[in-house]
Amino acid sequence: MVKFKKHQLTLAVSAAVGFAAAAPNLALAQQSQQIIEEVFVTGTRISDPNLTQSSPVASISSETVELRQANFAEEFLREIPGVVPSIGAQVNNGNGGSTFVNLRGLGSNRNITLLNGTRVVPADLLGRTNLDIIPIALVERTDVLTGGAGSTYGADAIAGVINFVTRQDFEGVDIRVTGNQTAEGDGETLRWDFTTGANFDNGRGNAVLSVGYTDRAVVTQGDRSFS
Repeated sequence: MVKFKKHQLTLAVSAAVGFAAAAPNLALAQQSQQIIEEVFVTGTRISDPNLTQSSPVASISSETVELRQANFAEEFLREIPGVVPSIGAQVNNGNGGSTFVNLRGLGSNRNITLLNGTRVVPADLLGRTNLDIIPIALVERTDVLTGGAGSTYGADAIAGVINFVTRQDFEGVDIRVTGNQTAEGDGETLRWDFTTGANFDNGRGNAVLSVGYTDRAVVTQGDRSFS
């Protein structure tokens, strides 16, 4: 006959209970280490603004701008349906050196130009924004809403809204020099851009500087026989 002391029996029972409780945890840990070979996505919660808005949003990426070798914002904006020619490099009747955009032909002062969601300071008393100040080399994409947005942005956005979204993580140095001319061999345009930036605080912040210069040769009505 074997006799156990009271505290020895209690210790043995506690050890048995502890082992029984640890067994399920050990099996759970082994299951969590299994490698997942395939994942099937049956749905998505990514929203598309064109599915919820009455007016479509046209988005132009930086790759498209580089492919078309656009020197100015107006060069790729005027190819969007709903954008009619306004004062700029191609329509210069009374141009004072600025470039504007006209959505749906309602006037160049009936739309709002934003830079990263913030309204850009107008170039004149009519509230028009000079597109030449937009740093094309730094733009990641351009969103154009060619419809009524007065309920969201106010009466100035009756014709729509243009939002230029710049890169927020640019690092390094980017130098671009572009030029073109008309089919008549005049109207030469030269543009260069210098962009430099770096991240700091382990990627929590980014500082960037972009400087551009544009030189356009004058083309008057007397330079064309059909004028």
